[in-house]
Amino acid sequence: MSYKWLLELPSLPADLTEPLMLLGLFSLVQFLFHSVAPLVLRDSGATAMQLSLLTADFYSLLVGIVLLQYKKTKEHA
Repeated sequence: MSYKWLLELPSLPADLTEPLMLLGLFSLVQFLFHSVAPLVLRDSGATAMQLSLLTADFYSLLVGIVLLQYKKTKEHA
């Protein structure tokens, strides 16, 4: 298989590189989640899966408030 065409591709603009990397990372995480979710459901049940998802949501909220200094606005009330 020839991979030389990859070397001939023009480089992406700098403002497009980061969003594409984030999109690739998001796709990878979604793939991993949907690959592991059936195993969690099979081994521990729906209650444990729902509790783990709620815990992840709570930690995401804490990260947003503490690390990212999220402030509630009128639009979100």
